[in-house]
Amino acid sequence: ARGDRAREASERSELLRAQKEMEEKAKEEEMRQEAREAKRRRVPEVPPADTTRRTTELMIRFPDGRKLQRKFFADDTIGNVYDFIETELDDLEGFELGTAYPRMSFTEREQLLEVLGPRAALVVL
Repeated sequence: ARGDRAREASERSELLRAQKEMEEKAKEEEMRQEAREAKRRRVPEVPPADTTRRTTELMIRFPDGRKLQRKFFADDTIGNVYDFIETELDDLEGFELGTAYPRMSFTEREQLLEVLGPRAALVVL
C-alpha cells in the first residue's frame, strides 16, 4: 500500500510537471505570436501605384536564394524593412541587411530608406 501511494504521488508529480511544461510552451508560443503581430502592424502599407510621394523599390536576397520584392515610401525606415522580412519569413532571426556592392550594412533601424534611392538591392547577411 505504501509503495502504491509513493508511485501515485510520483505519477501525479510527473503529470503536474508535464502539464506545467506544456503551459509554458503555450505561453512562449503566444508571446511569439504577439510579437509577430506587433511587427506586422508596424509594416507600412504598400504605396499605391499613383502615389506622388517618393518611393523605394527593394529587392531583398537571402543566403538560401529566396528573394522578396516590395515597394516602400522613401520616408519609411530600415526598421520597417526588418519588420517586413521578419513577418514574411518566420524562420529568420538575428540577421543584418546590407548591400553587396559597395559593401554596406544597415543596422540603424531609424534610418530612412531615401538613402537607398528609388531602387535598391539588399542582401540578408
